[in-house]
Amino acid sequence: MPIIGLSKPAEQEVSEFLILGSEVPSGLASKTSFSIIVFLRHTGCPFAEAMIKDLSDIAETHPELACIAVCHGEKCVTQAWLNEFELSSELQIEIDESREIYGKWGLGYAGIRHLLHLGTLVSLAKLFLEGIHNRDASGTRWQPHASFLVSPKQTVEWCHYPKHAGDMPKLYSAIKNIWNEPVSN
Repeated sequence: MPIIGLSKPAEQEVSEFLILGSEVPSGLASKTSFSIIVFLRHTGCPFAEAMIKDLSDIAETHPELACIAVCHGEKCVTQAWLNEFELSSELQIEIDESREIYGKWGLGYAGIRHLLHLGTLVSLAKLFLEGIHNRDASGTRWQPHASFLVSPKQTVEWCHYPKHAGDMPKLYSAIKNIWNEPVSN
């Protein structure tokens, strides 16, 4: 099993933090439909696994949305990791080995409290009980996840920046606002 440890690789160039109403960098979000874009932690991370499975479920049940997962890590390890799951064919995957896309969306490194937060450990335990655990890893543990709902006008309509590594977004809550009606998850 590849181990990534806690060493930090060189940080990518990072743009300004995106907030509600911000215009997003070009090339990722759809210009014809709403897009839900999820930037994952490192390949093999339990939180990344839980999030990509949630996003895949949304892609399958809401094909009118552009659902995009952005992963980082070595392409061959990342692709092998992705192949372990039954993901929707509607889900678009971007593998960003250099984390350049992460940087363009304002996602630089997190600090030590992001990793060692009590909430991270509690979330890890809950996922372990669901059968989700660390797998072959690639990338960096210091890269946090983030999620965005983007309008066809290319502006941020909703975003989730985690307080700690285990603070995962409620993706269904984000998309329910598009239709102004409750969406069950």
